[in-house]
Amino acid sequence: MKNHKRLFGQTKTLIRSELLTASRQRGVALAISLILLVVVTVLGIAAISGTAMQNRMAANQYDRMLAFQAASSVLQVVIDDLTGNTINKDDAWDCTDSTVDCGANPYHDADASDTQQTVTAAKYQAGDALESEPSYILEYLGRWPDPESISGGRSPGSAPSGQQPMVDFYRSTVRSGDPTEIGSRAVVTVQAVLMKR
Repeated sequence: MKNHKRLFGQTKTLIRSELLTASRQRGVALAISLILLVVVTVLGIAAISGTAMQNRMAANQYDRMLAFQAASSVLQVVIDDLTGNTINKDDAWDCTDSTVDCGANPYHDADASDTQQTVTAAKYQAGDALESEPSYILEYLGRWPDPESISGGRSPGSAPSGQQPMVDFYRSTVRSGDPTEIGSRAVVTVQAVLMKR
């Protein structure tokens, strides 16, 4: 009987030991499951954030392209008007006047920005995609020798003015919209130096 009690006692201890090990294993499995759940959640949040950032970048790129196309279209209208004699130097900010300081961007000069013009709706319509109408400032840069008539590698001012045909030069600065009206949307400024024969 003593052997039987002893065997029963060992069995009882073995069962307790197995139960404790099993419960500890269930605790470790729970901890690992929670860690994996946190990792998957963090990866999901990162994926959603990345997708949202890509959507914002695509929207900004689209907005910038619209603004660039609007500015380029208005620049083409100005070129057409200049070559078609619809615009002349009386319509431009005169940079040949010694009292006028023509900077790189005339929109930064309060006096020059007073001369900004918008294109008529008959020639260009911005559409609903833009918040503001594009505008332009035309600057008269002066009368200079025609660079296409220069031969022999001379610089524009090296020949007497009677020997070379003279042409008028203009600088057109086109802005896709008024920043005070647009808010956080893209503003594109396009500049071109134009020659009028």
